[in-house]
Amino acid sequence: MDLNDFFKIGNKIQVISKERNTKTEYISQIAGVYNEFLDIFNPIYKGSLVYFRDGESVKIIIPKKEGVYEFDTVVLEKEYGKISIIRLKAVSELKKTQRRGYYRLKLTRTIKIKKSNDNDNENSGNYHEAILSDISGGGALFFAKLEMSLNDLVGLEIKIDEKNILFLKGIIKRKMFNIEKSFLFEYGVEFKNMKRSDRDTLIKFIFNEQRKLLKRGLS
Repeated sequence: MDLNDFFKIGNKIQVISKERNTKTEYISQIAGVYNEFLDIFNPIYKGSLVYFRDGESVKIIIPKKEGVYEFDTVVLEKEYGKISIIRLKAVSELKKTQRRGYYRLKLTRTIKIKKSNDNDNENSGNYHEAILSDISGGGALFFAKLEMSLNDLVGLEIKIDEKNILFLKGIIKRKMFNIEKSFLFEYGVEFKNMKRSDRDTLIKFIFNEQRKLLKRGLS
């Protein structure tokens, strides 16, 4: 398999060891692509480099616009320095998976929500405060006093930075009354009809927040 046909330097990836009891998904980026060989930046977890032994079997997962793909690799060698690199060799064909969404980022952030419909926009309706618990390219988990029902359409206003606000719509797929969270409702939402530009902005936001957590040793 020629990896040059599928990937380029800078692509965000998820890295999972196939030989460990814990199936932690580490975040990394592609540093180089050479036919069936792949260089990746050594993942960092809780402020430290993740160690992979030579010969270790590692699964690589990469979210792309048309879906989520994965393939198996084996660790060939490692280069440690100011920027640490791991060289991998592909040992299976690339395949599209049924995994939903992308890397799920856990964070606590205040957002605004409202009951929505297919015809409204970000400027209509009454917003209510909610607490975002985690988010991915496919959905989000949040807590709110506002009671809604399963399969309701909800609008979410998420402040990305000082200048940019994302307005997304999603369908409530999970609902639970959470006593531990000050008697708030816990909602799991699957995003619906997201524009490609909004999805790209969201994925960029998720990886930027992940980098901040890594620097603080909290991921």
